[in-house]
Formats: sequence, C-alpha cells, structure tokens
Amino acid sequence: MAIGCVVTVFALWLAFKSYSLREVTEAIAAPNYWWLIPNLSLGFLAMLIQALRWKTLLSPLAFVPVVEVFSANSIGQLVNNIVPFRLGEYARVLTISRDNKKLTKPSLLATVMVERLIFDAGMLTLVVAGSIAFIPIRWQFNVGILAVATGTVMISVMLFIATAAFEPRIAISIISRLLSLAPATRRDSLRQSLTEFAEVLPLLRQRTNALKLVCQTVLIWSLMMTSIYCLFRAFGFVLPATAPVAFLGAVVLAMFLPSLPGHIGTFHLAAVLTLTAYGITDVEGRAFAIVVHLSQFVPTSAIGLFFLHRSNLTLGIIRRRAMEVRGTETEEAI
Repeated sequence: MAIGCVVTVFALWLAFKSYSLREVTEAIAAPNYWWLIPNLSLGFLAMLIQALRWKTLLSPLAFVPVVEVFSANSIGQLVNNIVPFRLGEYARVLTISRDNKKLTKPSLLATVMVERLIFDAGMLTLVVAGSIAFIPIRWQFNVGILAVATGTVMISVMLFIATAAFEPRIAISIISRLLSLAPATRRDSLRQSLTEFAEVLPLLRQRTNALKLVCQTVLIWSLMMTSIYCLFRAFGFVLPATAPVAFLGAVVLAMFLPSLPGHIGTFHLAAVLTLTAYGITDVEGRAFAIVVHLSQFVPTSAIGLFFLHRSNLTLGIIRRRAMEVRGTETEEAI
C-alpha cells in the first residue's frame, strides 16, 4: 500500500508538473462531450461481452445466468477501483460462488486465471507488439524492449497452458520437474492448485467454445479501442486510426504497476506519455488523461455499487471475505 501511494504520487507529479490546476480545469471544460455517449455505450457493451466470456468459461462447471456473471464482474471492478490490494478477482469469485454451490472457489479462480492468462494476456501481447509499428519512430526502441520482454513472458505462459490443454502428459511431466524443486512441504498444495486449474483447460479443446472465447476477447478489446477513439474526437485530436491501439496497450501495461486503487497516477502517466509520442505535449493531453480515466472509473463504479446494493452486500464484507479467499489460496500455494 505504501509503495503504491509513493508510485501514484510520483506518477501524478511527472504527468502534471508543468501545468497549474486552473490550466488543466479549463482544458477539461473545452471538449465536445457529446462523444461521451458512444464512449460510455461502447464501454458498457464491453462489460457485457466480458460477462458472456466468463459465462462461456463457467459453462463446463455449471449453468450461471448472465445477470449473475455480469453482477459479479461489476462488483469485482468496483473493488479494484476503490479497495486496496487489488482484490477484484477474488471479489468476483466470492460473489458468484455465494449463490452457486456447485462452483468451488478454487475452480472459479482457475477460470479467472484462464481468462486473464490466455485471452487477455494474449490480446495484450498482440496490442503491445502492434503498438511498435504505430507509434512514432523515435519511441520504437524503448517500447520495443518492453514489448519483447512482456511478450516473451506472456507467450511462454500461453504455450505452456496450450500444452496442458492438448498434451496433458507433457505438461504433467514439466510440472513434476518444477515441483521437485519446491520444498517437500509445499508440493502437495501446489499440485492441488494446478489440478484445479487443469480441470478448466479441456474447454479449450472444444473448438466451438475456444473460437467463441477468442471472438469475445477480440470484440472486447476492439470496443475498448473504439471508445478511446471517441474521446480522441471529443478533444479534437487528429491522430491515426491506429493510435487507440498504442494508447490501450500503454495504459493496460501501466495497470500492472503498484498504485493506489483505480490505477490512479500510473494510468495518467501512461496516457500522457503515449500522447506525447504522437506530438500532443500541451495541457490538452493532461486533460485527456483525466477524462479517459474518469470515463472508465465512474461508470464501472456506479454499476458495481448498484449490484453490490442489489446483492445485500457491503464493501466491508466483500473486502474481508476476498482477503480470506486470497489468504486461503496463498496458504495452499505455500
């Protein structure tokens, strides 16, 4: 928490140090906010597709109505936005398991891992790699190093998961060798966690579901890019149609850095640096960073609060139980 606070303050200082509050406020008031209508609509549609994607992953385990999945996702996003320690994924698991006794917390966490490690990580790899071709040449070397390092890790993880899905014997052999390096007291718990994860992977061998998951992921990221393009238009930025690709890749990568809840600071700095690469170095770029962050933060938080109230839960209860779920998982892993 302390590290996240320091990183947030430093990132905000770097992003806004050259401009006064009055200058930034005036720049925020200038855009054509009619473009928020398609921006927010596309963002909501992306949230709906995310719920459908998780429902697809859950289908081999149990039938879960779309509304319940959407509710759990929304509450998870709310928790990520305003609660420390990034408990959103655990909050999703907690919320959806409360009314679905057939779904165990380990199996739900496994579906979340598949969702993040295969589909979102895979799409992020493509976005970051594509960004190198789209940003101005003077930035390509530094971004290229980051993209290669990130892409290598992500592709390695995805290749291993694909091996586990289609050639489980090879994956088991690799896991056994890796587990032999772990202390004897931890091997059984690690093996159990990996077993829960492996139970979800056969879904990827079903071509229809696998294709559905890929299409849903591409659609989600395309909707997010198009929503960013709408805000470019609101500010009057004349940028290539590929600019949203580089922008989205940068801010998503920045979300992996420690920060206060809601990715405050790291998101803004990544946005400012990306716009600077495209020649937008004035106060409008800083105002854009604030508006694009609020356009995601406020609607997702409001929807999450609605479903939180509808579920007769409180943030305190969610936080405490999510910490318990994470603690249980950590204990099993060690």
